[in-house]
Amino acid sequence: MKLELYWPTKKPFYISQRFDEDKTRFNKEFGMKGHGGIDLYHAMGAFIIDFPLYSPIDGEITYIENDVNLGLGIVIKSLEKYLYEGKEYYFKLRLWHLAKNSIVVRLGQQVKIGDYLGMADNTGFSTGTHLHIDGKPLNDDGSNAFQSNGYFGAVDIEPYFQAMTAYEVKTNLSKIAEMIESLGRQISEFIKRRK
Repeated sequence: MKLELYWPTKKPFYISQRFDEDKTRFNKEFGMKGHGGIDLYHAMGAFIIDFPLYSPIDGEITYIENDVNLGLGIVIKSLEKYLYEGKEYYFKLRLWHLAKNSIVVRLGQQVKIGDYLGMADNTGFSTGTHLHIDGKPLNDDGSNAFQSNGYFGAVDIEPYFQAMTAYEVKTNLSKIAEMIESLGRQISEFIKRRK
């Protein structure tokens, strides 16, 4: 099955840095080939207060960490395997620079696309409120399948993002569920009247 991700915030947002950009800085400061993920800024600017985050995939919360460089972060492991470079892998998605005391999920919790996770902020090595998201294919034992690729196992996940945000998916599913419930009530009322 092909990996499908949904942007983990509401629109409008923009990508300020893509995978493999800023090679010189990341090589010098972190020993990497380049930036290992995607940075998302809210379209209103880097110093906003309200930057909510939503799960981009169905998965399980496997880590909630505070890293000196990356700040506060959440790791979501996919519930299913996805095809990547001809082989199936679980994926872990890492979301970094979250606001302190904003995370509403807990270790071991399963999340669905669009579930609220917390707020992006400016924690760790960051120059303004934004979200860093990266993805790593996992071997069956949970280790990074591409650990020695120069990005500590991260791969370019941007091609797997769909046009919709996770928030839009969740909102649309809620509307569909309401429509189905309403239709069920209408059918029930129709049957009662026919008797």
